[in-house]
Amino acid sequence: MGAVNVGGVEEGDAGVDGVVDELYHVRFGLGKANMPRFHPENVKHNAKLYEQVSEMAARKGCTTAQIALAWLHQQGSDVCPIPGTTKIENFNKNIEALSVKLTPEELTQLEPLAASVKGERYGPNFASWRNSETPPLSSWKAE
Repeated sequence: MGAVNVGGVEEGDAGVDGVVDELYHVRFGLGKANMPRFHPENVKHNAKLYEQVSEMAARKGCTTAQIALAWLHQQGSDVCPIPGTTKIENFNKNIEALSVKLTPEELTQLEPLAASVKGERYGPNFASWRNSETPPLSSWKAE
């Protein structure tokens, strides 16, 4: 089974400027300040990418989170997204994402967006675990 490590598929429904404001101001308070993707030089560009996903979601009558989950579902039978939530309404929306079907053309539109995101997801403070393997239990557990 493939593993895709993603953060929450958080919602935002403002235009690009609103998304930029939310990304830059609110999320910095949530520990995002060290994440290059959310630095001022990257956030406006990335918000424009988000706006394209938002427009697709509006056309399809779903949320941007549902687009993200639908995209993951359509990556192959070896990929299984496991979204987390603290609210039952978001759980229900995550389940509804199973009915969102992306056309080959829509998948083609989404692919370059992911590749165009500016800024690393994690800053240098995360390098020690970002590409690391979990040591086997036998290597540290006392017998």
